[in-house]
Amino acid sequence: MSSREKKSNCSLCRIINMLITVALLGVGGYVIWYFLGQPSGEDIANTFGNIDFGDFSDVLENFTGIGPDLWNTDPFVGDNTTFVWRGTDGVGGLDLEMLNALDDTWQSEYAEAVNDWDNCNPDALTLTTQQVAVDNACTQVDGVMKVCNGNYGETGWLGINEILKTVPNQIIQSSVAKMNEYYLNNAGYEERLYTMCHEIGHGFGLPHTDENFMNADLGNCLDYTNSPRNNLRPGEYNCNRLKTMYGTVDGAARRLERWLRGGNTGDDNVYELQQYRKALEQYQKEPVNMQDETFASKYERAMKELSTDLLLHRRNLKHIDAMPVENEWRILHEHPRGGAFVRRLNPELALEVHVLYPRN
Repeated sequence: MSSREKKSNCSLCRIINMLITVALLGVGGYVIWYFLGQPSGEDIANTFGNIDFGDFSDVLENFTGIGPDLWNTDPFVGDNTTFVWRGTDGVGGLDLEMLNALDDTWQSEYAEAVNDWDNCNPDALTLTTQQVAVDNACTQVDGVMKVCNGNYGETGWLGINEILKTVPNQIIQSSVAKMNEYYLNNAGYEERLYTMCHEIGHGFGLPHTDENFMNADLGNCLDYTNSPRNNLRPGEYNCNRLKTMYGTVDGAARRLERWLRGGNTGDDNVYELQQYRKALEQYQKEPVNMQDETFASKYERAMKELSTDLLLHRRNLKHIDAMPVENEWRILHEHPRGGAFVRRLNPELALEVHVLYPRN
C-alpha cells in the first residue's frame, strides 16, 4: 500500500471516530433530557439563572492554618519580631540621629542608603546625620545609631548590627552598624550598598523580609539575595513595617517642633501643641544608665567572645529556649547567609546582634 493510500485511510478513520463521538454525545444528551422530563430551552435557562455562583466565602470556613498568618510562619522568614526605639509610641514617626563614623571610602554608600531610608513611602523616619571622627572600633553611643567601617579581619561576617535593648520590653537604646572591609574592601559598589542598607535597616528594629535564596528577589535590601543589584534599597514592605512600628511623619508635628525651638509657624492649635509637648517629654526621658565602666567592659567582652565563636563555627552557641542568663550568647535563628544572636549583659539590658555572612 502506498504512503498516499495510508494517509487517506487514516483521515477516513479520524472522520469516522469523530462521527461516532458526536453520535454518542447526542444520544447521551437525549437520554438525560428525556429522564429530566423533557424540559424546554426556557426551563433550562431559568434553572441555571437561579443558581448563585457569586459567594463561596463559606467554602474555607472549616479549613485551619490558612490565612495571612500563614506567611509569617514560613520557615525561611526567620524571626519576624520587631522592636522599637525608646521614646516612641507608634505615632509621628521615628526621629533618629545617625553618627557617621565612616572613612571617606564609604561616604557614597552611606549617603545613598540613608537617603533611601529617610524617603521611605510611607514615610516613617526623620534621620539626621552628624559627621564624627572615624571610629573603626565603633564604640556604642546611647540614643543613636552609629555606622562604621574597618578591616575587622576574617570574622566570618560581611556586615553586623549590634542592638542594645531593654528586657523584657525590647526597647532599643542604641545601635551600631559595621562594614567589614576584610570582605568588602574590593567588593563592587552594589555589594557594599546592599550591605549598608541591610545593616542600617536592622538598626531601626526591622527583621528580614525573606531568607530564602532560591526564590525570586523581592526588591528590598532586607531580603537575602545572591544578586545584590536586585535588592539595593528599602522596599514597600519595609516602609509599611516601619509605619506599623512608628507611625508616619506628621508634618504638623514637625512644624510644632520648629516652633518650640524658636520658629513661628503661625499654627495656634493649642491641643496639637500640648500633644506634641507630651511626645517630646516622653522622648527626652532618661534612658537606662549604661555608661559605667563595668557595662562598657561587658559590652566589649561580649562582642569579642561572639566574634571568636562565629570564627570557630559557633561551637559554643546554642539555640535559644528562653532569654539567656548573663554572660551567655544564644542563637535566635540562623541560616546559610546570616544569623541573629542575643546575650544578656545585666538584668535590664540585652545585646542582640544581626550578622550577614559572605556569599561564599
